[in-house]
Amino acid sequence: MAVANLELNATRELVLQPIIWRLGKLFNVVTNVRRARVTDDYGYVLLEIEGSVDEVKLATDYLAGLGLTPGSGEPNAASNRPEDAVPQPNTINVRLSTVNVEQGHAPALYRIGKDLGLVVNLLLA
Repeated sequence: MAVANLELNATRELVLQPIIWRLGKLFNVVTNVRRARVTDDYGYVLLEIEGSVDEVKLATDYLAGLGLTPGSGEPNAASNRPEDAVPQPNTINVRLSTVNVEQGHAPALYRIGKDLGLVVNLLLA
């Protein structure tokens, strides 16, 4: 298994998209948010991605194509993006808090998205 730790910096347009959820849905990787600062205008996430070498590479290439990883430059204008095949759901907002250190190390958002089939997007962190 390969593990990649990535720093993602998102603009306002990308903050509004459930990109971390898409990684778990579109690629066979486990995502874990290690640190985050998300506001209405900007998002910073230290993200751990774990999976096979090929799947981690596909996921990081996808993020680079969106312009989220350092040195990736401008986003690619891909017409057939993998997330376009995922239906757009209704939206609810939920506030989550951790109680102890162990909960902070668990990939809770990944599990919610994968096990329950829900789209998860960080709006504030």
